[in-house]
Amino acid sequence: MARVIPAIEPTLPVPSPTNHLTPLHALQQQHPPTESGQSVQGNPLLAWRLGAPSPTVLTLVVAAFHGDEPESAQLLTRWLATQLATPTPNLPPTLCIPALNPDGLLANTRQNANGIDLNRNWPTTNFDSTTPINDPYFGGHTPASEAETQWLQGIIATYQPARILSLHTPYRVVNYDGPATDWAEYLSSQLPNYPVTTDIGYPTPGSFGTYYGVERNLPVITLELIEAPLAELWPTHGPAITAACQFNSTT
Repeated sequence: MARVIPAIEPTLPVPSPTNHLTPLHALQQQHPPTESGQSVQGNPLLAWRLGAPSPTVLTLVVAAFHGDEPESAQLLTRWLATQLATPTPNLPPTLCIPALNPDGLLANTRQNANGIDLNRNWPTTNFDSTTPINDPYFGGHTPASEAETQWLQGIIATYQPARILSLHTPYRVVNYDGPATDWAEYLSSQLPNYPVTTDIGYPTPGSFGTYYGVERNLPVITLELIEAPLAELWPTHGPAITAACQFNSTT
């Protein structure tokens, strides 16, 4: 039986792509990041460490694998700014990357500046190099070929997160890979009408969730946000990110 892709919410007008990184760059000036790198076009890749001091982190939160999903970057940038201004008491060690694909955000494209889907560029056993170059899901001729992928690999190797939360749009689901059932169900309970699923509804060769969740047995959640203005998302989704970072599977 054919798998059914979750219903997509109505697409809202997208603001000027040049505005998507402005709040993040302002935040960078006020609060220097813990880690930085460069995208294909030389735009900054930025990570901030939050919460209790520790050489490793409990949770990595990353947004904007895809540049045409600006809601993810806007939401996580707002969440980061809030944490830096008024830290949540007893927040476990957390690493926050608001925009993995700044080049795509500036161009309003799914792919990075090389035309690569960063969520298909991971060295999984099912990596597919036969996808046509002009396909929006083209993951590259070789896995981990992109500067953004390599940078994130290095970040994860350094900070060794125990679990990962990745923000996307637009399917309104809590999709997960690896041993993340309890965490995913908890996050779903914090959000309005976000069902839990292990199947996004279409093949995802070379995906981030497959690489770290399925093949490396880390809890990985792909939170598919609705497409909505930040003012609509923030009151419910901001606290949900905090709750996800605070979740303790032993309680």
